[in-house]
Order: sequence, then C-alpha cells, then structure tokens
Amino acid sequence: MVFANHLFGWPAGGFVGVDVFFVISGFLITGLLVREYERSGHISFTGFYSRRARRILPAAIVTLAITVGLSFVLFPASKAVGILWDGIASFFFVGNWRFAATGTDYFAAGTPSPLQHFWSLSLEEQFYFVWPWLMLGILIIGTRLVKRSVEGAIRATGIVMLVIVGVSFALAVMQSASEPTIAYFSTLTRVWELGVGAALAIFAPVFSRLPSPARDMMSWGGLAVIAGGMFVISPESTFPAPWGLIPVLGSALVLAAGIGTEPASSVLLNNPASRYIGDISYSLYLWHFPVIILGTAMFPAQGIWYFIGASAVGIVLAVLSFELIERPLLASPWLRPQIPGRTRRESWAQWRRDQASRVRMVTATVLMPATVALIVLGMLFPPGALSPEQVALINKINAEQDSQRGDEPEEAANTSEIAQGVARSLTAVSWPEPLTPSIGSVAEQGRPEEEDFDCSNSDSTRCVFGDPSDPSILVYGDSLATTLLPTVRSAYEQDHRIRGLTRFACAVTDVSVEFASAKDEDACLAHRQNVRSLVAAMKPSTVIVIQNYLWANKLSSGATGKSLEDEWRAGVTSLEKDLLAAGASEVLFVTPPPEGKSIVDCATAGSAPSACVSDIPGVWEQIRRVEASMSIKLLDETDMFCVENKCPVINGSTIIRRDNVHPTRQYAKQIAAEWRARAEALIGASAR
Repeated sequence: MVFANHLFGWPAGGFVGVDVFFVISGFLITGLLVREYERSGHISFTGFYSRRARRILPAAIVTLAITVGLSFVLFPASKAVGILWDGIASFFFVGNWRFAATGTDYFAAGTPSPLQHFWSLSLEEQFYFVWPWLMLGILIIGTRLVKRSVEGAIRATGIVMLVIVGVSFALAVMQSASEPTIAYFSTLTRVWELGVGAALAIFAPVFSRLPSPARDMMSWGGLAVIAGGMFVISPESTFPAPWGLIPVLGSALVLAAGIGTEPASSVLLNNPASRYIGDISYSLYLWHFPVIILGTAMFPAQGIWYFIGASAVGIVLAVLSFELIERPLLASPWLRPQIPGRTRRESWAQWRRDQASRVRMVTATVLMPATVALIVLGMLFPPGALSPEQVALINKINAEQDSQRGDEPEEAANTSEIAQGVARSLTAVSWPEPLTPSIGSVAEQGRPEEEDFDCSNSDSTRCVFGDPSDPSILVYGDSLATTLLPTVRSAYEQDHRIRGLTRFACAVTDVSVEFASAKDEDACLAHRQNVRSLVAAMKPSTVIVIQNYLWANKLSSGATGKSLEDEWRAGVTSLEKDLLAAGASEVLFVTPPPEGKSIVDCATAGSAPSACVSDIPGVWEQIRRVEASMSIKLLDETDMFCVENKCPVINGSTIIRRDNVHPTRQYAKQIAAEWRARAEALIGASAR
C-alpha cells in the first residue's frame, strides 16, 4: 500500500503502511529477544547485530549505490550531490534526522529525494541500537529484585516499555501540531509505534488464552481498522499523532489475535502468495521509491504504460533483490560463527555451490524476461518522449503563432513579448545553450540579491532602495514578495523609493490559515500588524501586495468551493481597506507565479524542456478568478509564466523558477519593463 500511495497517490493514507511495519517489527524483534532470554538467561548482542546486518545491509547497500549512481547520470550535479549526502546519512542510519534537519516535507508536491524512504529504516535501527541494551538491563535488575523470577523481570520490562510508549505518544501529539516535519521523522515521536509492538510481544502470554470468537473479532476488526485508516487518513491529518493511532491499534489487534491459535482471517495472511509478498516486502520497500522518482525523471510524460511499467519494474527488482541478494547472503557464512571442522574458505565454497542453481533459475525466469520487456518498452516509449497532450499543445501554439504572424497582425500586437516567449518555450524540443543561470547554479545564482539586505525580516531597515526624496512604494507579502523586488526595483527604482516588507511563509491577507508552527503564526501576525504601522508612518504612494495563492489550501476553516471564495474575498477586501485607511494612496494586488516543477528536479539527462512543463493548480486559478472579479486593482502576471494553462520552466534561455515557485532574479528583471507598463495602466504613470 506504500508503493501504491507513492506511485498513484491512492489510497491517500497508504503511507500508514510504514506505521504497520513499525508495530510488526517491534513485535517480532522483541519476541525473539524475550525468547532468547527465557531460553538462555542472556541476550547475545553479537548474534543479534550480526543477524540485523545480514538482514538489512546487503540489499540496502546495493539500492543506495545504484540509486546514487543513477542520480549522477540523470540529475544536475547539485541535486545529485544532495542525494549522495542522503545516501551517506541513510547508510549510517541517520537519514531521518537529515530529512528533519533540512526541513523535508514528506507530503510536499515537489520531487523528493529517491532515498527519502530510508528515513524509516534509519529510525528502526536507532531503536534497535538502544532497546536490546535497555531491555537486558531491565531484565537483569528485575530478575534480582523479583526473587530471580524471569517472568516478573519480563513483566517489568513490559511496564517500562508502556511508560516509554506513553511519553513518546504525548510528545508526538504535541510536536505533530507544532513542528509536523520534525515530528514525522523524529525517532522520539515514533518510538511509541515500535513500542506498542514490543509491549505486545512481552505480554504475549495474556493473549495466548483468548477464545476463538474473540480472536476472529480482533483479527477481522484490526484488518478493517488498517484498511479504513488508509482512506480516512490523508496528508493533511495531524501525524504521527494522534491519527497514527488508527494503523497502530489495527496492527496490534491483528498481531494479538494471532498469538497462539491462528484466527479465521489467517487465510488472508498465511497463504503462499501472502507469505512470498511478505518475504520480498523489504526489497520492495527499498526499490519502490527510487523506481518512482528515477522513472519519473526518465519518463515525465506519465500515462497508463508508465504506471504499469513502474509497478512491474519495482516488483521485478524486489524479486531479484530478494532472490539474489537477501536470501543468499542470509544463508552465507558472512558474520556467522565458523562451523567446526570446516575452514571459512570451505564454507564459502559450499555456499557458492548451493546458490548456483538459484542464480540460474532466477536469471532464466525473471531477469532475462524482464530485460527483454524493458528493452521493448524503451523502444516503444523512449525517455523524454512527448505525451499526446504535449504534442497537441505544441501544434496549437505553432498554429496560433503562424496565424498571428500572417493574417492577424493586430492580434500579435496585443500579445506581449514576454507571453510570446513563454509560448515559444512550450514548443522547444531541446534545452537552449547556455541557460541563464545554469541549472547547477540556479538555486544560488537565481535567488534575489535582496535577501542579502535582510528583506525577509518584517522590521528590516536595510531593505530600502532608491532616493529618499522620491515617492515611496512598499512591497508587501510572503517569500514571493521578496522575489518580486528585483522586478519592482528594475521597473521603478530610478524614480521611486522602494521598501520591502516581506516575510517567509506568511499569508498577508486577512484570512486565518494553518501555519507550520505556532512560532510561525505569531511571527506572521506580528508582521501583519507591523506593516499597518509602517504604512501609517510612511504614507506610501503605492503598496504592492503579493502572496502564494496556495494559502487557500490551508484555511483554518477548511472551506472549499464558494465558501473558500467568499472567505478569500473578504480577506482581500479587509486588507485593502486597512492599507488605504492607514495612509496608502494606492493598493496594487499582483497575481503570484503558479507553482510548478523545479528545473533541478525535472531537467535530466536526455530530457527536453517539455519534461518541465506543469499545469496551473486548480485552486490557484480559482483564487485568481476571485480576485479578478473584485473591484481591486489587480496586475495579472499569468501570461508571463503560463500559456493555455501550461507553464514552462524557461523563457528563451532564461530559467523562470529557481525552485517550485520562486522566480529567478534574472527572469524577474527580464519582465520588469512590461510589468511597469501594466502597473501604470492600473495606478497611473507616476505611481505617486
């Protein structure tokens, strides 16, 4: 279900499969440790970590190496280097902390790292670096305190784990609300999920005496809870707590029902097909995300054949990984005690003889047919090929441009030079050389120099440009206002005083939204009030307002449809009224650039510019129509970024966006002259 969620986006809550995995892992591993202690009176850490290494490392190392290598082939160097660091962090089982530290949003629309899914493996191994030692310590102390009773010591271990579960869950509830990104990846806010499985294994004897009707009810009920959770939970749910309780409790019910006598539902989970899926599940998890991310890079024109191909490739790689890497190395002499009477070399020689037939069988039945199928698909659907929709759009734009050049010169005159460049870029079949800035440097070279003037600080006195005696313009908004400053400065600085009043991740219209954290909310609300005070003090000729329309997806009310439109309209009206009342002579609202693909993600080896074309988000267009219908002064930039609802990532040889939404400073300056002409049509030639 994790594979389906990542590939198709369905079911929306399919990502809870990881939570199910955590519970199962905690149950199985803790059960092994408990039984070892009951049998021998100790826990062999050498044996435990040797088994973990044989089980986890071989397939993981191969996946990491191949994924990183392909990333350097497919992606720009800057992105590939980032993936390399992801791989290094994952190899040392700290990937979850790297993703948390870099502010990775698990549910973000942009292209994630193909190794992002390794966060869960890192977290799991961190748990097992600590839990067996803590468990043994409690068992030793408990045995001494409870009159050498092994059962009593085991119960004490279970009680300690329940306390850990409670503390971790409480922390998860608090941090999921205040810092959701950290909460999602943090070991501290996930331990409770592994701990539920561990506690269940420790208290297993309690459930071994359950009557069959209770087992059946728990088993079927648990499966229903897990299945329901995949459709009830969504990326908008507060996670991992409290919503993570649904898959965790469902998994616990299924596991508890299976302790001792098998329940009726075991026919679904304990048949040959289900057992083999379980066998290859680790390799399938390892490979599914690289297949999706790297496959999307090679075949951006996704269609039914892409999804069929990606599914097949993921499954084939999982089978190959299991049959040729996991299973053979689990049976190998690697990290095993030497067999008495046999040298290490003899053990390896016997292992190679034992595995030879498996390699031949898998090669004949899986590898060779899969290779032939991939070659055929690659010939039918070559990487970088245009989709039928893209071909139709190119033909339409070419026909329109031919018409404008020939029969309708007045229509061509009404089409701006910038918009014509956008349209031409949609028909480009190869990347211009050189691009400005280069793809590898776009993140740094494309950022606005105004960031160096502290322009993201709402009370900055440095973000001021131009002659103090000239009429003043204030640019107010979120991070998109910072990227608009190069445009406004290029257009107006020669005869205006310009001040930036921008703040990252701050919705500036008078609407209530869900912020990433309480800290961000407090800062944004303070910023709103500060701007009103500055407007009252400065009495600017014009306040230019811009913000990301996708704030409409985060309204606290959860409004949609007409209710969303009414709420947004009221917020814009209120803001305009406040700014004019505070002393602004004019308020000019600006449509923001639509969110789209980042060139660093979509421009790959062998790709064409069409790979980076994106559609205008539906809610973005909805809000644009709302503002266009209002009696406000609205500068519509849409055709400077998109034509026919399609948005390229270049205009001529200039890269438009440095990430998913923020324009490069080079493009911001390129549109400045036309931008001023449009502004003057709305607020007068002097903007005074």
